[in-house]
Amino acid sequence: MEQKTCLVILDGWGHAKPSMHNAITSAHTPFYNDLVRTELFTTLHAGAEHLDLPAGQFGNSEIGHMTIGAGRVFPSDLRRINEQLEQNSLSLPPQNTHLIGLFSNGGVHSHNQHIFLLLKRLIHDTANKIFLHIITDGRDRPIHAFKEDFQPILSLCNNHPDRIVISTIGGRYFGMDRDKNWDRTNAYMQQIQSAKGSTSFLSWLKDYPHNDRSDEFIQPISFAHTPILDSDNVICCNFRADRALQILKKIEELKPHTLLGLTSYPGFSNIKNLFPKTLPTHGLGQVVSDNHIQQIRIAETEKFAHVTYFFNMLNDKPYPQEERLLIPSEKVASFDQSPKMRAKEITEAVIQNMPKYGLTVCNFANADMVGHTGNAEATIKAVEYLDTCLGQIFKQCLLTGTALVITADHGNADEMRLENGEVSTSHSLAMVPLIICNTRFKALLKDEHHNLSCIAPTILDIMGLEKPKQMQSHSILLCK
Repeated sequence: MEQKTCLVILDGWGHAKPSMHNAITSAHTPFYNDLVRTELFTTLHAGAEHLDLPAGQFGNSEIGHMTIGAGRVFPSDLRRINEQLEQNSLSLPPQNTHLIGLFSNGGVHSHNQHIFLLLKRLIHDTANKIFLHIITDGRDRPIHAFKEDFQPILSLCNNHPDRIVISTIGGRYFGMDRDKNWDRTNAYMQQIQSAKGSTSFLSWLKDYPHNDRSDEFIQPISFAHTPILDSDNVICCNFRADRALQILKKIEELKPHTLLGLTSYPGFSNIKNLFPKTLPTHGLGQVVSDNHIQQIRIAETEKFAHVTYFFNMLNDKPYPQEERLLIPSEKVASFDQSPKMRAKEITEAVIQNMPKYGLTVCNFANADMVGHTGNAEATIKAVEYLDTCLGQIFKQCLLTGTALVITADHGNADEMRLENGEVSTSHSLAMVPLIICNTRFKALLKDEHHNLSCIAPTILDIMGLEKPKQMQSHSILLCK
């Protein structure tokens, strides 16, 4: 190994033109700005067709971290599942079927087009009842986009009232918690299992939106008493696993006849994956491990799966000599209440552990998680605090002779309002920075088509390790 390397992923830190709604450029970030001016710097694509997503579809943390860790672009689940649903029939046991998942056009955790096609398949291929348990978005879509997004599915429901029952609805704050706030998960599950239904869905929809709060925080409510029975099928419609795990744990306890999903879910070997895929190998983490080099992954709870499971290309087991350090996220209702999050503790952990490991990978969640709240003032504070953290990590890299690579997985904090003036809580289509410091290299190969997949081979170049043939992208380091 020629040089130890520290990879810092600034989650949600897009590189976009300055504007009054860009929390990155509005923040006071003297250290980051100095790095952009004086170190090796370029920008990378992090979404849309550059990562095999539909045109106009922003990237997300799952695809971003997978692409960074893999050194190649994968066929996206968004496209792949669409194609398979359009082409193939479903083979399901002849029981009533419950669909649960994020009903959204966001394309980050799920997509309504998948659910629409899945419903059409169920109507055509089966004869039993279909119960919908809707989780609303408000983060990867505008805060009141549910009604518009849901129209095609609603039309399908209206055309098949004898088959489809809209049973429950609730925001992702409750139905997709991933930080062990079990009270939120239980609040949604109680409506599925115990509530009798106090109003109809159409009456509820007529008064939507019910207040100024985002779809994310819709209080769970039941429209029909259709509990999950041990004779029923349940299909999870989220193709991204991390925010489905808690509610799946509760559903698993009910012992349904068959539990299915649109992906594999770590820790749930009993869930049948309707659309299995071959997991790739020879990403950055595996190559470092195969060369008997120690590595460590550091993140707080909100992004821990991203620097482990997703970075390792859906492999939930650590590689040999891979250590993992989880820093618990704060228990707050919304991260604009604590914009620093656990950045201080992550910085301290990186500084302490960097000398011991050949590769250090860390994630700072602030720009993404605070950006998702839509609170521009809090997001600016988060960005400014991260600037001080970068300065401390940079100093430790100089002291230990470690190369520093700074990047992001997608944009978010760079776009706090949409063009129509509405608050934005979703990711953006911005490119992301790539800054390389304290190496023997003097220049970068600039190319307008470079994307996140260039990062892994670039790090291997810095570390002096051979790039495997499976890693299809290339280093962008130009010369020594």
